[in-house]
Amino acid sequence: MAVSTRLDTAITELSGVGKTRAAKYERLGIRTVGDLIRFTPRAYERRSDVLPLCAADLNAPRGYLLTVGGRISSTRIRAGLTISKFKAFDESGVCEVVFFNAPYIKDVFHEGAQFRFYGKASLSRTKIQLTNPKYEQYVYTSKADVIIVNKTFEPKEPVSATMVRVDDAYAAVASLLDYVTAQKRSYRRYRGCRSRVRWSSKIGSKVYVGDFAYIGKKAQVGGYTKIYEHVYVGDNVKIGSHCIIYPGVRIYPGCVIGDNVIIHANAIIGSDGFGFAPLEDGTWKKIEHTGNVIIEDDVEIGANVCVDKSQMGSTVIRKGAKIDNLCQIAHNVEVGPNTVMAAQTGIAGSAKIGEHCIIAGQVGIAGHITIADNTTIGAQSGIMSTIKEEGKTWMGSPAFHLRDYLRSYAIFKKAGK
Repeated sequence: MAVSTRLDTAITELSGVGKTRAAKYERLGIRTVGDLIRFTPRAYERRSDVLPLCAADLNAPRGYLLTVGGRISSTRIRAGLTISKFKAFDESGVCEVVFFNAPYIKDVFHEGAQFRFYGKASLSRTKIQLTNPKYEQYVYTSKADVIIVNKTFEPKEPVSATMVRVDDAYAAVASLLDYVTAQKRSYRRYRGCRSRVRWSSKIGSKVYVGDFAYIGKKAQVGGYTKIYEHVYVGDNVKIGSHCIIYPGVRIYPGCVIGDNVIIHANAIIGSDGFGFAPLEDGTWKKIEHTGNVIIEDDVEIGANVCVDKSQMGSTVIRKGAKIDNLCQIAHNVEVGPNTVMAAQTGIAGSAKIGEHCIIAGQVGIAGHITIADNTTIGAQSGIMSTIKEEGKTWMGSPAFHLRDYLRSYAIFKKAGK
């Protein structure tokens, strides 16, 4: 049944309008329903219009159609103030979306979902990045026949090369390089005449075994894997399919390697951890390590990396992790999925590294601590204690928050003059 309301009806008679709200309307000169209908706002906002991030308006709120590109992290700054933020992107760039005192957004937004955001962009809070703008100058002078660019690229000068427009130039180049590399790989069965494969081992189809390589008793090697010259594969080792084991790699007995793993030259997988017990006479007694190393799928291990086996249990490198040359991974360490680690980083025993972390070169991480997910650690930093806050950047030795480090560095720099 429809209910009619006269224009001269008092605003206080409307459902949901109490004394407090009626007083606010009174200050605006709104006393009746007619006054409310005829009330003219100061301005209108067309929230249906959207701008690309590269054209973000820093002076006024605007709409943006963005895709959530990462996990949502919430940090309690103080009582009554919580900041929640996550990465978002469109075809033209990447930004950081920040909410204040809105813990519920974890239930509203999820990675990969597309939403329409409305707000004012700020360079102090929102980092807007154009895709490779620093290389634009070379587009106009390049002698290349074909140049791959993002769809959003608009040349300011004539371009002689053929431009191939794609959604993501980085991803397109990576796919092309994968294709070129795949063409160079010959998946064929080969046994070097000077190699030794124990009769009890199981070798998959089209496996390459180079000269002077050794595959131990009851070892298992998946199909289409390449084991290059002078590689040692110990007894009971399991290696998945489509792996590449470069010359000089040593894989100790009992270790497990997943699919699509790349281990570069002279890496050591499964050596004893550094464990010694002090005795009363001042000498040290070796603590035997009985565990193994587990490397999950899609991991890449750099040259001369050493991954120690656990005292008991397993040292684990999770799926998708990338470890650069000359890194030391001690016993019982766990490296989370999709974490990347630059050269000469050392991780002490039983440390737990979260997922999607970025660890720069020459970082030292103490033993028996935990690093939160999405943590970034600057070069030559020393991590002495557990990091519980996700998504933070740390710098210095001992390390602390990047912003605090930069402020302190400014003081150090002045003091040194």
